[in-house]
Amino acid sequence: MISSKDIKDGKIKVKNLIITCDEIDTSKKGQYAVKFYTNDVDQKEINKSVKISDISKPEIKCDKKINITVSQIAAFNILEFINVTDNDDQEPTVKLELDKQMNGPGNYTVIVTAQDTSGNSSTKKVKIKVDADPEIPKENSDNFADKQKKTDIQENSDVSKKNPNENTSKVDKHKDNTGSTENRPVYSNPSQYDRYFSGAAISVYNDALDYAEKILRSGAAGGYSVMPTGDGYQVTFN
Repeated sequence: MISSKDIKDGKIKVKNLIITCDEIDTSKKGQYAVKFYTNDVDQKEINKSVKISDISKPEIKCDKKINITVSQIAAFNILEFINVTDNDDQEPTVKLELDKQMNGPGNYTVIVTAQDTSGNSSTKKVKIKVDADPEIPKENSDNFADKQKKTDIQENSDVSKKNPNENTSKVDKHKDNTGSTENRPVYSNPSQYDRYFSGAAISVYNDALDYAEKILRSGAAGGYSVMPTGDGYQVTFN
């Protein structure tokens, strides 16, 4: 029994009170039993339970704005730019909502929603800017195109025999009327035509090679390489 003498400064002093409970792990959800009882003559006992709940929301981290080009839309995967973490052992469920179909240049918004097994959820808006692909310039002249065609016929026979799993490259050279090789001209920012082709199929490799040849024939670059990455092919110009 508690009397007034047991109350001091707003606190209750209880003698002979014993508390027993299960081992509580606050990092895991669940119910834990707690027992209160006295070891005096009354032997009164009270049973309670403690519930550990998860109230922490998943955390979404990503760039506020992502820039891609039209040719990258087909292979674009926004999940590669997002990192979702949570205090639960199980991975949160991630849902994506696009404000409109991504089919051309423009600004788009993706709403990312992450929800854990306890029902805690968080959202984040991600801005995506799609730019038009760089315009491929026309041939500098018919004379250059004729010379390039002759060079392509000779070199394509070797290129077509390349293994898609090997690096394919070509350097453009110009010859004067005497047949001597001159230094390649300086090309204006050929790297703007660099492009990644997603997929490991031979048809994807052929598409990458055709694109590289097209840029080379246009005179926009002096050479290229088609490098397998395991998931696709990277075309790089110089």
